[in-house]
Amino acid sequence: MTAAVRTAACLTLALCLVPWTASGQDQPPPPRGPGPGGGVCHADVMRLCSAVRGQPGAVASCLAEHKDELSEACQAQVEQRSAQGQRIGRRIQQSCADELARYCPEARPGGGGLGRCLRPHEADLSEACRAALPERGQGGRGGGRGRPAP
Repeated sequence: MTAAVRTAACLTLALCLVPWTASGQDQPPPPRGPGPGGGVCHADVMRLCSAVRGQPGAVASCLAEHKDELSEACQAQVEQRSAQGQRIGRRIQQSCADELARYCPEARPGGGGLGRCLRPHEADLSEACRAALPERGQGGRGGGRGRPAP
């Protein structure tokens, strides 16, 4: 790497860090998004669950395991999403009983596992079962909000 390229890279990095250091923060702002790792739970995720980030459902499970150590805002969000995930799981179990027995006999409710197991078989699912699955990118505890329960 030439000195000019090295200097340009250092300058670019320094300019990217200026907004964080100028605001008094020692790390980038938390990600914004529907998942449990962003928004109100970011600090709790970094403090308690950073080792499992990127694993489907693992952050939500970690936050649930540490519920007594969470900030009030994060605890409220985890409880809300847990209840929502349970509603989605019950809806999938009721609407997809045959499909679960056929394609996912080992899958267990919780953490969005039923939906993740059924999703690759979506073309072969009954209309009622497809309707019970959360929209892509919004499944249960693994990644956000599903459709409201009927």
